[in-house]
Amino acid sequence: VRAHQDYIHAITFDPRGTTIATGGIDGHVRIFDVRSLALLRDVKVEGGGSDLQFDSLGLNLACVTTTGKVTTIGILSDRVVVTMLPNDVSQMFGEAKLAHGPQDELFVAANEHFYGFGTSSTSDTRTRPSVTHGPNPIQALAISKAGDVAISTGLNKWLANSLTPGNKGSILLFNQRTQVSKTLKGHEASVRALAFHKKKPLLASGSFDGTIVLWNTADGALKKRIAAHSADVLGLAFTSDGRYLASIGGDLVARLFDAETGALAATLVGVGRKDFVMARPDNTYFASKGGLRGVAFRQGTHVFPFDQWDLQLNRPDK
Repeated sequence: VRAHQDYIHAITFDPRGTTIATGGIDGHVRIFDVRSLALLRDVKVEGGGSDLQFDSLGLNLACVTTTGKVTTIGILSDRVVVTMLPNDVSQMFGEAKLAHGPQDELFVAANEHFYGFGTSSTSDTRTRPSVTHGPNPIQALAISKAGDVAISTGLNKWLANSLTPGNKGSILLFNQRTQVSKTLKGHEASVRALAFHKKKPLLASGSFDGTIVLWNTADGALKKRIAAHSADVLGLAFTSDGRYLASIGGDLVARLFDAETGALAATLVGVGRKDFVMARPDNTYFASKGGLRGVAFRQGTHVFPFDQWDLQLNRPDK
């Protein structure tokens, strides 16, 4: 389905996986039924959606725009609520980010400020600038089920030398209830993506340096460093069962890692617009029919015909 007339800037599923929302720089937020791809809602938002988040029931979709406005869209109604963030954030120096708290509170990070809302359907904002750690814009935001908040600040890699000394690759982790904070340092460049494990005290961070770091949120200890991508790590998410961590990189590759050990479980490469090849560390693979065009076999400097190894290594059952 062609969702937008220009780049898609944000995309998210509802908690049940039945609805998908997309935000484009064409100034539209569109909501589709996953199974039929039917368009359910089309809402015009000023400046386009910088980030999108469903609430825990999937009844409201929150959108933050590049002009500093939060738009809440009712999925089963025609309700649209637009709230202007406090202070002047009409000029974004980084990307605005959204996250829901354990009680469905909505939090927004824009520039160097952090804002809290009552829920995704209210407009009672409370600015909390004290939780940021420097004047650089917030790059990533995540909130755990236990109420821990992780924030990273910085600039893109081309402007990295402009970062405040000591802020390169650092993450602020704090607990809203106890107000105890920790600074986590383990990356050589700005952190672009953050994700909490749904059940364990585990935080994953991905950086412009191509690495992923797994952290123990209980004590702030670095558990594992993963050389994940040959380019920027752009996004992270734990699977619903918590077994794996998925990452997407600027090298146009998606990878799946064991959430406990950090071991590589699979690599997914897109072929064209509709097809894919998924390779595993044991050299077996699975591909869509069209994706088979991108498969070749090499041993040392020798390349072998596709049909010579396909029956042995093509394992869609694994």
